[in-house]
Amino acid sequence: MQKYLVICYAVHERKIASCDPFDTYGQAKTFLVKDAKNTYSEEYDNSSEEDRKFIELTICDAGIARLSSCKEEYIWTWEII
Repeated sequence: MQKYLVICYAVHERKIASCDPFDTYGQAKTFLVKDAKNTYSEEYDNSSEEDRKFIELTICDAGIARLSSCKEEYIWTWEII
């Protein structure tokens, strides 16, 4: 049976932040979107009014996402493999 992993990589720390297994691509995609949006919300809530305009979240249909904040001082990527 094929499994899918959602890997979140913290580029700014050069380490895997999380790795979550799923039975279906749909489950993995749902988790990826939710996790990326939750991380975006956390960054937004913890940023100043000025820094909020530099927070960017991109989620692609191909099962990847990218979040950057603080003028790209912090970057996370997600990918389904």
